[in-house]
Amino acid sequence: MILLSLPKVKFKVLNIKLLFKTNSSWLETLKVNQAVTKFVDKVDLRENTVLKKMKAEVSRFKKFQLALLGESTNIDVTDKDVKNYEKFILKEGKPSRVRTVVD
Repeated sequence: MILLSLPKVKFKVLNIKLLFKTNSSWLETLKVNQAVTKFVDKVDLRENTVLKKMKAEVSRFKKFQLALLGESTNIDVTDKDVKNYEKFILKEGKPSRVRTVVD
């Protein structure tokens, strides 16, 4: 779970979890994804297992990009990279991946 610093945002995240845990329709899920995407930039990322997994995934993707370009440089994964990855998963990801971002 991503810990947030704003009380209002914590409440929103709890509402989103409830929507995902119930049998919500596709449209409700789409609305939830859009709502989460809007405040991803406001999230204060703290080290936890989900964040470590996301950083590893972003790092793996960057390595793949560099391999395609034939370059080899150091790979730095910033919080901005992780947030952009979260937004991408919320927009384009499978429901199981979206749930990992929201949880």
